[in-house]
Amino acid sequence: GVVRVRPDGTELEIVSRGQRNIYDVAIDPLMNLFTRDNTNDGDGWDVRLSHVVPLGNYGYPTLFTYFGEEIIQPLLDTGGGAPTGALFLSEPGYPGDTGESLLTCEWGRGAIHRHPLNANDSTFKAEQAPFITIPRPTDIDVDGQGRIYVSSWRNGSFTYSGDNVGYVARVVPKNHRPEPFPNLGKANEAELLQHLASPSQVRRLATQREILRRGPKADLVAGLETLMKSKATLPVRVAAVFTYNQLLGAKAQDFLAKLAEDASVRESALKALADRKPETASLPLPLFERSLQDANPRVRLQAVIGLVRIGKKESAAALLPMVADADSVVAHIAIQALMALQARETCLAAL
Repeated sequence: GVVRVRPDGTELEIVSRGQRNIYDVAIDPLMNLFTRDNTNDGDGWDVRLSHVVPLGNYGYPTLFTYFGEEIIQPLLDTGGGAPTGALFLSEPGYPGDTGESLLTCEWGRGAIHRHPLNANDSTFKAEQAPFITIPRPTDIDVDGQGRIYVSSWRNGSFTYSGDNVGYVARVVPKNHRPEPFPNLGKANEAELLQHLASPSQVRRLATQREILRRGPKADLVAGLETLMKSKATLPVRVAAVFTYNQLLGAKAQDFLAKLAEDASVRESALKALADRKPETASLPLPLFERSLQDANPRVRLQAVIGLVRIGKKESAAALLPMVADADSVVAHIAIQALMALQARETCLAAL
């Protein structure tokens, strides 16, 4: 499965279970997680592309074969292969919609695949298209100037095959002329907020880290609040949400709870509110319980996850009807939520 941990080693937690041979996790600007694994030992090696949802069970080693209705189904099953690295590319300067792409390395077939995604209730529909042909790719990354790097294990073997094994390739669009990467350490607070509104995910992430290093200065706090309420693109507003949450900790909760009234960022506001388990004790249960009835299945999903992270067993009564949610992923996570809360009495009373 997938686990999560903070950079200082604290708050280690399991995100998902039932995945096999994961090499990498790709994270998009809205904090969606994606990975590819393969199926059962000795019983097929089909490659599965999955949207990774907290609390989700993806079926390895037996559920995916015999009890498919009890797991989150993959977005794609692409047949035999060997999945390795993954990257969500969100950078300007690429033709068409290529700059907003989930990319995955296929070691077994010598290719980098691109996966166009379309929203489908609380999850996605995915396709697969060729992107780069390269021998035995193992990983992929991108820098702050939109240059992609791919590592290849060319000529490699399970025994010694000579000195000339492997290389790293750099890939850029034709006529690529990126802006120089800014010196964030010398930027003032107003400039940092401008960099946080960059169309480049790499630049936004680097800017977030610089803001967090400087601490909750009044100009930064006010600027983040303005950015969250602005008409900026959703990735920029979401970056501001999570920067603000990490900057202020539990003190961010009042503002984020009010921000959750805005349907366009409600999903991210709920997710940020419950992001840090040690800070959930004071969260307002009514906000999350009301959100279980939201018309948007992505909001309902975050409400279910949030109530589990808050961890109060009295939430079980509100969660119970969600096991029949029209969205199969929401229903699956609701079942996992009742298990996590050990809500035996609520379930038996319903029966």
